Amino acid sequence: MNRKDKKRKLTAVKSRITCLMLGVIMLLGVCCTGCSNTNSNTPGHLDAKNGVVVVSEYVALDGIEAGVAHGSGFFIGKDGEDPQYLITNHHVIADYLYFGAGQNTSFTDESGMTYALKSYVRVYFDAEDYEEAYVVGYNEVADVAVLRLAAPTSKRRALQLCSPTGDMVGSTVYAIGYPGIADNPVVDAVTSWGLDDLTFTSGIISRLTTTSGTGIQNIQVDVSIGHGNSGGPIVNTNGAVVGISAWGYMNENAEEAAYAVNIDEVISLLNLYSVPYVMESASGGNEKLIIAGIAAGAAVLLIVIVLIVYLLKNKRKKEISESAGSEAAAISVPVTPKAVPVSAPAAAAVDVTSHVDDSGYRLQGVSGALEGRRFMIRKNAPLILGRNGGVCNVAFPAATAGVSGRHCQVWFENGNVWIKDLGSSHGTFLTEGMKLSAEQAIQIKPGERFSLGSETEMFVLVQKGGN
Repeated sequence: MNRKDKKRKLTAVKSRITCLMLGVIMLLGVCCTGCSNTNSNTPGHLDAKNGVVVVSEYVALDGIEAGVAHGSGFFIGKDGEDPQYLITNHHVIADYLYFGAGQNTSFTDESGMTYALKSYVRVYFDAEDYEEAYVVGYNEVADVAVLRLAAPTSKRRALQLCSPTGDMVGSTVYAIGYPGIADNPVVDAVTSWGLDDLTFTSGIISRLTTTSGTGIQNIQVDVSIGHGNSGGPIVNTNGAVVGISAWGYMNENAEEAAYAVNIDEVISLLNLYSVPYVMESASGGNEKLIIAGIAAGAAVLLIVIVLIVYLLKNKRKKEISESAGSEAAAISVPVTPKAVPVSAPAAAAVDVTSHVDDSGYRLQGVSGALEGRRFMIRKNAPLILGRNGGVCNVAFPAATAGVSGRHCQVWFENGNVWIKDLGSSHGTFLTEGMKLSAEQAIQIKPGERFSLGSETEMFVLVQKGGN
């Protein structure tokens, strides 16, 4: 090939590369433009009502139900997916927990009469449409609780969360919920606990506070919060939740202050139980769209790089081939196969139980309904053992004798494994017969055993790969 032909071919390759790079720039421009476009026909704080519900407690005495109290709650989860988890205040479900947390129990009055007792938590989409909810976890001191429906629902959407920062003090926020004061006898409103019955009140973030002694983070707001608002979201103008309506304070001079639990208090609980949620991006835009745009741009750029390398390699191969073809005496080089040692090990087997949060410990079923089964103990999520499949990740058959709905919990912390009873009816026992008190945390070591209710349902703690 003469110099003129080579120059012409090189110019053609450069032209193709230039066209491809221009295409990448245009695509990246489209991606970036789309990421920053977060406008909506519906203001974010108004659209946030589509994630809010009534949370109500009920107690049944001898099968006769009576409503105890109600508050509000809001759903969380992944964008575009039907949500299953929701957040409320601990005090909204406190009576449910006090009266047995959904388990069959009994109550004896002052006259000595004994009644069958059972409590429930229900999530109302309107007055005629509700589903039962189950408690995943809670922090009584922080006054937060995470609930779970038996299955995802399409009747509400998940709200995004936003960690409050100091520069947000003075910014506008909205409380959304179902305060009882809104249904006062003067107005005599026809209400159905539906979306159209939600109450919005607005104000600003007055300051961010930390409670002395406990370190619990709260938000002081000048938003009107009434009974029934408890557990509902405090949202910013984009509709992202910054706090949870909690309580108010009035001094002897009738001066009032309202407080919300900082959303960071519940985020730690969500992480502990591996509950999905989405954070609002710092700019208030849709973080997922931004990430998707960057990923798409990176993918296109990678494709272009591959094409460039391919074109240059083909060009080089062709030049070498043409040059080699013009040689009269080609040199033949013998190729000796590379020897492979006979003792070379096979590829290492993959541990199918490996996990980024793997603590290295396992619960092994020794006897009973889960005999022979092994459960990984994660670093950041406890194992909840019991019959209630809605809240337990180590679930027993419904008819397992001696095992409560939420019986006990096993978790990894600071390099050790711990166990505690969750107020079970028949107790949790260590090998030596020691019965754990409710909420008593005890460290257990590999080889140590414990049982639920009786020795029939027994487990042993082992290390990964051990027996």
